[in-house]
Amino acid sequence: HQSRQTGVQMNELVRRAHFQLYVMEKKFSEVAPSINAENGVQVLDATGKMVIPGGIDPHTHMQLPFMGKVAVDDFYQGTRAALAGGTTM
Repeated sequence: HQSRQTGVQMNELVRRAHFQLYVMEKKFSEVAPSINAENGVQVLDATGKMVIPGGIDPHTHMQLPFMGKVAVDDFYQGTRAALAGGTTM
Protein backbone atom coordinates (compact mmCIF):
# COMPACT_ATOMS: atom_id res chain seq x y z
CA HIS A 1 0.00 0.00 0.00
CA GLN A 2 1.55 3.28 -1.12
CA SER A 3 0.66 6.40 0.87
CA ARG A 4 -0.80 9.37 -0.98
CA GLN A 5 1.35 12.48 -0.87
CA THR A 6 0.16 16.01 -1.55
CA GLY A 7 2.20 19.20 -1.92
CA VAL A 8 0.56 22.57 -1.29
CA GLN A 9 2.02 25.93 -2.30
CA MET A 10 0.94 28.89 -0.20
CA ASN A 11 1.48 32.58 -0.81
CA GLU A 12 -0.56 33.82 2.14
CA LEU A 13 0.05 33.27 5.84
CA VAL A 14 -0.92 35.46 8.75
CA ARG A 15 2.17 37.55 8.07
CA ARG A 16 1.61 37.37 4.31
CA ALA A 17 4.79 35.39 3.83
CA HIS A 18 5.40 32.96 0.98
CA PHE A 19 5.74 29.36 2.14
CA GLN A 20 5.30 25.93 0.70
CA LEU A 21 3.80 23.11 2.70
CA TYR A 22 4.43 19.39 2.29
CA VAL A 23 1.75 17.01 3.53
CA MET A 24 2.55 13.33 4.02
CA GLU A 25 0.04 10.80 5.34
CA LYS A 26 -2.44 13.58 6.26
CA LYS A 27 0.14 15.49 8.36
CA PHE A 28 2.20 18.61 7.70
CA SER A 29 5.70 17.22 7.33
CA GLU A 30 7.58 20.29 6.09
CA VAL A 31 7.03 24.04 5.86
CA ALA A 32 9.70 26.03 4.02
CA PRO A 33 10.12 28.95 1.61
CA SER A 34 10.71 26.42 -1.18
CA ILE A 35 10.16 22.66 -1.39
CA ASN A 36 11.07 20.54 -4.41
CA ALA A 37 8.14 18.21 -5.02
CA GLU A 38 9.05 14.68 -6.05
CA ASN A 39 7.76 13.31 -9.35
CA GLY A 40 4.22 12.04 -9.02
CA VAL A 41 3.36 14.25 -6.03
CA GLN A 42 0.08 16.13 -6.47
CA VAL A 43 0.68 19.89 -6.15
CA LEU A 44 -2.20 22.17 -5.15
CA ASP A 45 -1.98 25.93 -5.65
CA ALA A 46 -3.41 27.60 -2.54
CA THR A 47 -2.46 31.14 -3.53
CA GLY A 48 -4.86 33.59 -1.89
CA LYS A 49 -6.22 30.93 0.44
CA MET A 50 -5.63 30.06 4.08
CA VAL A 51 -4.28 26.59 4.85
CA ILE A 52 -4.75 25.36 8.42
CA PRO A 53 -4.44 21.89 9.98
CA GLY A 54 -8.02 22.01 11.25
CA GLY A 55 -10.40 24.32 12.97
CA ILE A 56 -9.67 24.27 16.68
CA ASP A 57 -11.70 25.85 19.47
CA PRO A 58 -9.00 27.04 21.91
CA HIS A 59 -11.47 29.08 23.96
CA THR A 60 -14.36 27.58 25.88
CA HIS A 61 -16.66 28.43 28.76
CA MET A 62 -17.65 25.78 31.29
CA GLN A 63 -20.31 26.53 33.87
CA LEU A 64 -19.83 30.24 33.15
CA PRO A 65 -22.58 32.47 34.49
CA PHE A 66 -23.63 34.98 31.81
CA MET A 67 -26.70 37.23 31.73
CA GLY A 68 -28.59 35.15 34.26
CA LYS A 69 -27.79 31.82 32.59
CA VAL A 70 -24.96 29.30 32.89
CA ALA A 71 -22.98 27.76 30.01
CA VAL A 72 -24.41 24.34 29.23
CA ASP A 73 -21.07 22.45 29.49
CA ASP A 74 -19.85 21.67 32.96
CA PHE A 75 -16.26 20.66 33.72
CA TYR A 76 -16.93 16.94 33.23
CA GLN A 77 -18.86 17.27 29.94
CA GLY A 78 -16.27 19.71 28.56
CA THR A 79 -13.39 17.42 29.52
CA ARG A 80 -15.09 14.41 27.90
CA ALA A 81 -15.74 16.44 24.73
CA ALA A 82 -12.09 17.55 24.58
CA LEU A 83 -10.85 13.97 25.06
CA ALA A 84 -13.16 12.82 22.27
CA GLY A 85 -11.56 15.27 19.85
CA GLY A 86 -13.12 18.57 20.78
CA THR A 87 -14.28 20.97 18.09
CA THR A 88 -12.59 20.36 14.75
CA MET A 89 -13.49 20.77 11.11
